[in-house]
Amino acid sequence: ILFVHWQWDFSMNIIDLLTLIATIALSIAIVYLTKILDHKDLIRNMLIEDFDELCNVYRSNSEIIQRLNSGEIDIETAREEIKMTFHKGDLLIDCLRKEINESFPNFKKSNDVNLIELTSKYYKWLTDGDLMKNNFQVTLEFQKGHETILRNTLTTIKLVSHKLVKSA
Repeated sequence: ILFVHWQWDFSMNIIDLLTLIATIALSIAIVYLTKILDHKDLIRNMLIEDFDELCNVYRSNSEIIQRLNSGEIDIETAREEIKMTFHKGDLLIDCLRKEINESFPNFKKSNDVNLIELTSKYYKWLTDGDLMKNNFQVTLEFQKGHETILRNTLTTIKLVSHKLVKSA
């Protein structure tokens, strides 16, 4: 009969122990950081989609004006559709404000951003201007003015979106 005698050696090299601990710590940190970054990317992408949707809502006013110009709709229908467009925009702005406050509270503090104020110039131009007069006609001058103020508003919205992406 052969007896094997086991002897356990509990002496350990301190460098091997530290390497093992560092490897375990790095593995946990990588998994944790990956989840955090994926979560921030998801939130950031969701906000970017909402900013794009807001731009598209305001772009729809150009289509309404084109339909009015071509005679597809009358002036009252155009006015109601434009008012609804701004209502949709206000709802999206409210949603964006809540999302930014929840997910990026430091962005709000470091960037004095009020989307309602940024879009109010466009709103006032379109709803307080010639469009609301009784004898309104779509002219080339009106279309140019509308496209100019619309593009300025969309640029402002996009710049806020870019600032958010850079800060996140």
